Amino acid sequence: MSKKILLLDNDIYFDFSRAYLSINELEEYQPLLEKALKDLADLEAGEIVNPDEDRMVGHYWLRDPELAPNSSIEDDIKDSIKEVSSFSKDVLEGKILTPSGERYEGLIYIGIGGSALGPQLINEVLKNENTMDIRFIDNTDPESIYDLSQELKEAISKYLVVVASKSGGTKETANMMQEMKQLFKKKGLDFSKNAIAITIEGSKLYKEASAEGWLRIFPIWDWVGGRTSVASAVGLLPLTLLGKDGQQFLNGLKAADKAGRRRILNNPILFMALEAFVNKDKLDKRQLVVLPYKDRLSLFAKYLQQLVMESIGKETETEEGMIHEGVAVYGNKGSTDQHSYLQQLFDGPNNFTVHFITVRSGRNPDVVLPNGNLSSDYLQAFYLGTAKALYEKQRNSVTISIPKADEYTLGFLIGVYERFVSFYASFAGVNAYHQPAVEKGKVAAEKILVYKNKIIEFMDDEKEKGFSVKELAEILRIDENKIFSILEYLKDTPYYNVTAVFEGEEKEKVCNFREVRYKRG
Repeated sequence: MSKKILLLDNDIYFDFSRAYLSINELEEYQPLLEKALKDLADLEAGEIVNPDEDRMVGHYWLRDPELAPNSSIEDDIKDSIKEVSSFSKDVLEGKILTPSGERYEGLIYIGIGGSALGPQLINEVLKNENTMDIRFIDNTDPESIYDLSQELKEAISKYLVVVASKSGGTKETANMMQEMKQLFKKKGLDFSKNAIAITIEGSKLYKEASAEGWLRIFPIWDWVGGRTSVASAVGLLPLTLLGKDGQQFLNGLKAADKAGRRRILNNPILFMALEAFVNKDKLDKRQLVVLPYKDRLSLFAKYLQQLVMESIGKETETEEGMIHEGVAVYGNKGSTDQHSYLQQLFDGPNNFTVHFITVRSGRNPDVVLPNGNLSSDYLQAFYLGTAKALYEKQRNSVTISIPKADEYTLGFLIGVYERFVSFYASFAGVNAYHQPAVEKGKVAAEKILVYKNKIIEFMDDEKEKGFSVKELAEILRIDENKIFSILEYLKDTPYYNVTAVFEGEEKEKVCNFREVRYKRG
């Protein structure tokens, strides 16, 4: 059966010659494909597709504002792009200076999930020796702030601090913001003079930044999800502060959107999504291995883990019963992985689809090796050899080939997988644009903090006594396993001054954690 390579503008192509499906098999899936195209067209037109929050999903409008459902949204997007570009230009040209009149040298970016992964990927791909230094704080781990403060020392006064949070209530981001505020205060610095917020107008963070007179507040909107926010100020601000072309990045995203609107036989992203879905549906391949053959794209698989898994990993009720949909994404980079898990890809279970991403040129002049080859020759050869060897063992793959890694092609790659997610979700019958399980985790985390405070309060009232896990569980009516985990954390966190006393002559003899006794100092 015939296969073909689908060529795109700007010297980007998709190679389906090693795919499971062939192009001429698409007729069999015509109704499914037509529905996927219609579903995406409805989404782009402003249909409410996130029932949990009763909102539209409009990240596609960010790179093509004319598609927005009304002129107000269109104007907001255009204004935001201009504001971000103008601000970054003024910083880089020294028109916006630190409170002490010096140029800003770097950026500390505080966010989590999509609010951090996109900027991290942008930085990894586009930074060079002449660009601004960008650091990331993307978890509620105080050691990250401490390590950063030890490294930057007094130079931190020359760093802008971005806090990206739609609601302003995301705990990880809020915690790190407070830690950063305290760090600036200890150094006698005014945090607000270096601080920038990216948030929804009227949010908790918006109100705080407004009241404290932060340097800037850039908007994001409720119709932009975190994992698809990279075309907003979330991604454009760090990109333009690197001195890169924000419009070219948006153009790349727009080009991917355009490719994803093609009719069936000429739509490479639709075919790529169908290939993955059929591999799962017919062959039970529930893993997607993404292997970019370029070091600068090593974070791409991590970025796709959230985009794909948070979007597609859903349960849904069908006539046949409850369906648990999901695709596990992993990968790193070629050819490094030929020395790690590619052994399993060759000889282990055939339960995966491979997406190769090749970059045909690099930044620096090539060095000729003693044997007359270039290092990049080997990179290309390892990719082709690996793809061929996998195919000979019925391990299927698709390749996306780009000429170079720049603003345009990075935007294009991200846009491809945003479309991929939409199409796959339509095939599978799941909603790609809500995340109920994530919200459940946040609610559960809040309960744990309530339990922790309850334990501390009780032990403060009974400071002369020690209590076993079993006793506390019975008194406070909290699950023993939770009690134990919380107490072990408190024991190793000096601030809480909790000690553990082990029964018996030796600690090793205590096999039952219920009998360990804890006391508040």
